[in-house]
Amino acid sequence: MNEVVEAGACVSEVVPRPVETGADTGGAVTVEVDREGRFGQGWQRVIDELIDWASNPEQFADEGIDAPSRETLRLAGKLALELRDNGLPSPDRIVPDPNGGLVFEYDTAQGASEYHIWDDGSIDFCMFDDTRLVSRHILF
Repeated sequence: MNEVVEAGACVSEVVPRPVETGADTGGAVTVEVDREGRFGQGWQRVIDELIDWASNPEQFADEGIDAPSRETLRLAGKLALELRDNGLPSPDRIVPDPNGGLVFEYDTAQGASEYHIWDDGSIDFCMFDDTRLVSRHILF
């Protein structure tokens, strides 16, 4: 199911402080991806980390969060390959969410964007202006 939510339906009042997303950007399992260098090099790092997360789920227990399931990691790998094959850049970071999902985070001059692979198998793409959600597309 591919649903587009109009930006006006998602825009909130200005938030005086950033809203915590629940993604553990400071945790030991957060992966910074170096997008410099050859095409695809960043995506290879993403795929390698997803394989490592599947092989070593106990590393998430040390952070106090649920490990992504093999199915969630499989979906993330499939998304990574599709984005790579369509010529899109790799994310700046891969971040586990505390409930068994994971996020591909991108930093932009205007704010940020992310692909969120949820623990229920759904995937969405969100764009933020600073910390304010301006659009959300449900991909799956």
